[in-house]
Amino acid sequence: MRLKRETLMLLLVLGSFHLGLLQDPATPLSKAILLVHLGLVLLWQRLVSPNYQVSGRTLAGIVALIGLIGVFISWGMVLVWSLMLAGAIGGRLFVHSQPRARVPYWLALVAVVVGQVGLVVPELLKLQGQTSGALTMIAAWGVWPLFLLIMVMPLQEDETAQSGEMDLVGSLLIVLVFTGIILGALALMFLYKLDYLSALFSALGLMAACLLILAWLWAPHGGSAGLGLEVTRRMLSGGGDMPLDRWLDQLADLAMQDISPENFLRSMSQGLLHWHGVCGMRYAYGAGAWVVCGEESAQGYRFEHRGLVIQTFTRQPLANTVLWQLNLRLRMMVEIHAAKLQARQLQADSYLRAVHETGARVTHEIKNLLQSLHGLCFAVISAKDSKDDRAYQLLLKQLPVIVERLEQATARIRKPSAQSMRMEAVARWWPRQQERYADKMIVWCGNATGDLDGEIPAALFDNVLDNLLENALCKAGVLVTVTLSGNVAGWELEVSDDGAAIAVTQAESLFLAPMPSDSGMGIGLYQAGRLAESAGYHLRLLRNRDGEVCFSLKMAGKEPPPAMSDQNTSCSPR
Repeated sequence: MRLKRETLMLLLVLGSFHLGLLQDPATPLSKAILLVHLGLVLLWQRLVSPNYQVSGRTLAGIVALIGLIGVFISWGMVLVWSLMLAGAIGGRLFVHSQPRARVPYWLALVAVVVGQVGLVVPELLKLQGQTSGALTMIAAWGVWPLFLLIMVMPLQEDETAQSGEMDLVGSLLIVLVFTGIILGALALMFLYKLDYLSALFSALGLMAACLLILAWLWAPHGGSAGLGLEVTRRMLSGGGDMPLDRWLDQLADLAMQDISPENFLRSMSQGLLHWHGVCGMRYAYGAGAWVVCGEESAQGYRFEHRGLVIQTFTRQPLANTVLWQLNLRLRMMVEIHAAKLQARQLQADSYLRAVHETGARVTHEIKNLLQSLHGLCFAVISAKDSKDDRAYQLLLKQLPVIVERLEQATARIRKPSAQSMRMEAVARWWPRQQERYADKMIVWCGNATGDLDGEIPAALFDNVLDNLLENALCKAGVLVTVTLSGNVAGWELEVSDDGAAIAVTQAESLFLAPMPSDSGMGIGLYQAGRLAESAGYHLRLLRNRDGEVCFSLKMAGKEPPPAMSDQNTSCSPR
């Protein structure tokens, strides 16, 4: 529907313009037709936004301008207007990438040019006697088949072009080309006494030859980069000593370097001091202090992007194109500066998160150690009146271990990083855990004493065992079983109880995030899972049903062979 409307508007614009050319513009009928044509052009090529509300003063100015055009309209004004209309139509050609989408505009441009050179120019210069009747006949009636072709081949959708879009540079190029053809034809007529038709074709041939030579020089060929690249580099450089491509290379090099955002902005500001007309800059982020580079002058320009206020000082006023290029460079600088600020903030957040997680993990480990100390103190107090020295021997064995674990905890607080786990012989670690929890009703199932060969990361297994036992023992009246089994895949620790199952919603995110819980299984297991992951182990909920809740800790990515999963195990309640 939109394309049909645009095709209809294009045909109405061309038809009304050509009808106005078939008679003298000074006649009332021609004036009325051309004024209608002007209104159709305003509807076809929108000059203002559709949401713009025209005020009374603006409307009065538009009416006065149309009245002046209607009073003073002439063949000279029609010639100027025909050149502008050709530029508006030609500007649509450069925004369409598909050849089929450009065909209606090519036909429309030919219709306007034929009316221009066959009707407007001869009437303007009084060349009726020097032009053939065939040219006038073609100009007057030969364009109507072109309108029929536009109806047969209407406008088509093109993804690369938007409705009403026009290339300004292309429009200016079309206007300059046809102006040069008309002026060249007139010059050949007066210099070489040629007739109008011969002069017109000669000027057209000369313009075509000039455009071919310019196109050949413009494109790269051989070892030359082409005139187009040099013109583009000169236009983008803004007339300064630093072209845009060289400045972009400097920007990319500094963006890839590991420097602070402040140093990056200072270096790029120093680089802009070598650009055309810029003698100094000063900038401030938010309400911070001003940073000055170069020297200040009376001529200054203020820019603000992403909260960064930049004032640029120049030796002389800058043209609008240079200001646009300066604003573009400053925007690119500010975007890289904002990216570096964001990267630094993310790095700080990651560090704080690491500190938080390490502190939480160490806090739970210290809590477990305090529980062990509480158990030792209770055992010593209970045995102080007896002559049994087992409590004394237990104290001698456990206190050095607790002191060592406290030292490890404080070391992790001093430097929160991926720690290398202290390895301990399984034959030493397994009996020590049974002695630590000797006062608890726990069933210990493990390999026979002679099969406890190998080492495990003691800090990891201590942390996981303490958290799992704390969560299991908080359930009243349950039987807790701890199983340690070894195979070729490594050592696996399982802690199970016969209590109630964990809720499904809680079990799904058990190791993914800390969860507040009155009965445990919150941040402690989350930190234990993260610690296991950093050590290359995998902590998971193996079974979860009423009467059997089992957690497993084993080497990540390694499954034990089925034949060895239950070999050489013995269970003993303590």
